[in-house]
Amino acid sequence: MSRWHVFLSYITKNEDLMWKVYNDLRKEGLTVWIDQTNLEPGTLSWDRAIEEAIMNAGCFVVLLSPSARRSEWVREELHYAKTLGKRIFPLLANGDAPSAIPFGFSTVQYTDIRGENYANGMQKLVESVCKHLGIESYSALHARQREQFEAIKYLKRMIDKLRQDVRASGHRRQVAKEQIERMMQEERQMQAQLDWLSIQRTKMQEDYKLLCQHENQAQEELITLSERLQSLTDALNIDQRTVFLAEDDDQTAVYEPWEIELPPLQEADPSSDETISAEWSPMDTSDTTPRLLGGYPQLPESVDQRVTAAQKRRKMHR
Repeated sequence: MSRWHVFLSYITKNEDLMWKVYNDLRKEGLTVWIDQTNLEPGTLSWDRAIEEAIMNAGCFVVLLSPSARRSEWVREELHYAKTLGKRIFPLLANGDAPSAIPFGFSTVQYTDIRGENYANGMQKLVESVCKHLGIESYSALHARQREQFEAIKYLKRMIDKLRQDVRASGHRRQVAKEQIERMMQEERQMQAQLDWLSIQRTKMQEDYKLLCQHENQAQEELITLSERLQSLTDALNIDQRTVFLAEDDDQTAVYEPWEIELPPLQEADPSSDETISAEWSPMDTSDTTPRLLGGYPQLPESVDQRVTAAQKRRKMHR
């Protein structure tokens, strides 16, 4: 594992820019080796210390300029880092690429940090170095933490919303449960009413069947009575016809036979020589009933005779 993340190479002329790059790299959490902070004063083998620092660094960053290109120490440090296979990140500090990049490094992709390009250039440098080292810079860490914080806030809002939805769903579920229980109670009541109606219907059907039986019996009795009445009528030969009375043509009467009873006969005394005709004299004016010879009363006229007589009287009155 490397002791240092970055070995920073520069010349004294670019010292101000060096400190700026140094501080910005450290703000991103990178450890940077420079001679002014890591090379103790009075070190006799300072060249050996530089070699060890390059050897123990994860990558090599160099500030390039026309003056740095002419510096022997910068060229030696570059070649030594290249010899060790270190990843080199050139920074174009001033001048232009042809005049600032040393021979043998023209094909290496450099980062422009001149003037207004400094912020974007340093951001690209930090991202490239961290990617090469497999670490996360403070800026990336803070950005990730902000994203996570925003994600956490979003999740909290979603959780609160879900909790509200759950409470609302619970309330709706309770309302639905009460409605279901009420409907089940109404269903039980309706089922009880249906059972009662079914019982009443069964009773009414039984009553209807009984009434039908009574009706059939009544019809049979009616038919029997009608047949008996017809038999009696045929046997008696009763002719119920309307006749008009002689006294008042507007009045009618139904002649009912068997209304007039024959008067009883007087018992004869066997010791008497008188005959029955002597007792039943036709000259007896107290009895207006017409009598035949021999003392028997005259039978009333038949219905046909009375109807014929009534029709004759009506013709005479007309």
